[in-house]
This record gives sequence, C-alpha cells and structure tokens, in this order.
Amino acid sequence: MTDERLEPPPWFRAVAVADDLEDRLSVAWVVDTDVAHDLVPDASVDVVWLHDGSVRVCGPEVEGWTFQPLDGLERLEAVGVRFRPGHAAPVLGTAMDEIRDQRVLVEDLLGADGRRLVEELGELPEGAPLERRVALIQDHIRRWVAEGSHVDPAVDHVATSLADDPAQRVDGLRRELDLSERQLLRRCTVAFGYGPATLRRILRLQRFLTLADDPHTGRSIADLAHQAGYADQQHLARDTKAIARATPSDLVADRLAGTVSDPSTPPGGWSGQDGYGGGTSTRTATPQEGPLP
Repeated sequence: MTDERLEPPPWFRAVAVADDLEDRLSVAWVVDTDVAHDLVPDASVDVVWLHDGSVRVCGPEVEGWTFQPLDGLERLEAVGVRFRPGHAAPVLGTAMDEIRDQRVLVEDLLGADGRRLVEELGELPEGAPLERRVALIQDHIRRWVAEGSHVDPAVDHVATSLADDPAQRVDGLRRELDLSERQLLRRCTVAFGYGPATLRRILRLQRFLTLADDPHTGRSIADLAHQAGYADQQHLARDTKAIARATPSDLVADRLAGTVSDPSTPPGGWSGQDGYGGGTSTRTATPQEGPLP
C-alpha cells in the first residue's frame, strides 16, 4: 500500500474570457479558499461576485495587502473578471482615481445596470457552477462595452509599452505621444487610477515576479532585478517594501510556496477595508506622482 498524498486544489483558478472580449478583459477567475492570501497590485480592475450575493468593482490598488474569508464565513468563494490595464474606465464610465483602493458595490457605480447584474446572478440556482456566474458577468460587460466609450489610445500605448519594457523612461513615452507632462498625468490618472510613474513601478514589480516564477533558473535576486528593469537590487528592495510590504527574497519565497498572488490572481479587493471582510492593510498614505522618470 502506497502513501499517496493528494495536493489540495488550487485556491485560484483562471478561466478563459470570451473571444470577443479578449481586447478588454485579461482573465476571468474562480476562487475558493479558507485561508488568508497576500496580494500584490497588478494595475488591473476586477468585477467580483461574492458568495454573500454582492457584486463589487475592485478599484486599482497601490499597495499589497492581505485578505481572508468574509466575517462569519469559513470559506471565501468568489468569481470575477479582470479588465486589462486602462480598459475599465471607458466601460464603467468612471475615472479610476475615484475608486482607487476601494471596493464599490456595482449598483452604486452603475445604477440600474449594476442592479440588473446583481439580480440575475441571484436568480441562478444554489450550487450552480461558478463558471455560469463568470459567463453571466461577461454577458453584462459585453453590453457595457457596446454602450461605453473607446479606450484612450494614448494610455493604451503607455500600458502596452511599460508592460513590454518597464525599464523605459516615462518621459520618452510622453515625447512619443506629443503630450505635456500634465496631459499625460491627467489621462493616466483617469485610466489607471494613478500617474505613469506609479504604473511603471507596479508593472516593473510584476515583471520581476514573473521572472522569479521559474524555480529552476538559478538566477540571483540581483540578476532578476536587472532583467526586470531595476537599476540595482537596492532599487528593487525599495519598491517591494513600498508596494508589496516585503523584501524581495521573502516575496519570491512566498510566491513559490503559493502564498502570494501572481499576475493572474485577483487583487485585494473584496475584504477588509470596507468592513465586509477580514482583510488587513498597512496603507498609510496615497502616493504622489513626482517628475517623470
């Protein structure tokens, strides 16, 4: 008789988005967990259904934080869909800086459209596959996209360029777009919830985490930092402390152990700060954009 230990199912499971929404959404997901998880900002905005029946829009985060099952519940069961960076504002009709670091009830943000989504999700039978809820949310987003405005091509270019190469200077992007520093800051703040310098820092840290995913590379923290676009390891350490509340080595170790989110996991958006869950935050101040790097 062999002693086979089955690994527990993953607490987070990615679900492919509908083909016609791939240009607006990056991923859909299902979560089922009974423990807390640390999360790292990823420049995204999610629409999230919770097991208590509420639906919330999780605004962009600027610092990592911890979430756990809702008060009074043993498990956290949720589904969501994630907008690509810069794509939520024209669909939701809201500037992202207005909901930064917030989890907003969808009906408070979208009125009748939001209430309709909550009602239809509530009409699904108890025990219905969570994927049905994902599909229903996407059905509503499809209509919101059709009725919304177009994505700002300037901020789309900024997001794509910085995701491809977080080491490049924001001032160079500004010159490419023929925008003043103030114009670029204003348009990025509406689209991302913060300016291009903060976006660059968040995407650069996500690049580092992606590079650190492979435990067989044998690369040092310093090598990973350089490849991710940091000036040196100290530069990386400052950003991980400010954004993820951790040292680079602890962040990598926790990530490989599955206790810290990766770019595919939901942002810390459905518990804690609004009083509807058990998350904790050490956020002390709203970051201010300095001169373009």
